[in-house]
Amino acid sequence: MMVFGYQDIFGITGLAIGIYGSLLYLLTVIKKESRPHFFTFLIWSILTWIGFFAQITDNPGAGMWVMLFTAISTTITAILAIKLGTKDITNTDWIFLILSLSAIVPWAMTENPFWSVIMICIIDAIAMIPTIRKSWNDPWGENLQSYGLHNLKFIFSIIALSNITIITSAYPFAVIVVNTALILVCLYRRRTIAKTI
Repeated sequence: MMVFGYQDIFGITGLAIGIYGSLLYLLTVIKKESRPHFFTFLIWSILTWIGFFAQITDNPGAGMWVMLFTAISTTITAILAIKLGTKDITNTDWIFLILSLSAIVPWAMTENPFWSVIMICIIDAIAMIPTIRKSWNDPWGENLQSYGLHNLKFIFSIIALSNITIITSAYPFAVIVVNTALILVCLYRRRTIAKTI
């Protein structure tokens, strides 16, 4: 008989929430209700794969399931964003893309997992800037429910970690902070800008 501990239950719950949130977001992208910024999701897909591989070096247990699924779903979203994402790409967005990609080089050269995780948290925040800029002008172009669900899944994933350390928990926590910033920007702007679709 298989026995599940509380970490497994939280890991499965986080994974289920993540699957639902990702399917919800992908459906809104396909229906052209959400317009993801390709640059943001390109960087996020790279970072979540890095975050997943960093987590598995520090005995994460069931908490890593969410990170693995997130890596897969952000990669799919990045691919969809090429055709279905926002076409509102500015020179500033290109600067943040280059900054994000160039920051991956020092990350790769960092032998210390602690500094690697700190670097990917910073890169993640930089990668969100094009989406926040786009959302300032188009606050209805993101599905906030899915971002809220992603925050919830990461809370469950942190609780599910067998070994809660900076290395295993900093990146999920950073994603929660960045997602919350986007949600707040969109909610603020939605009070002043009418929905166009």
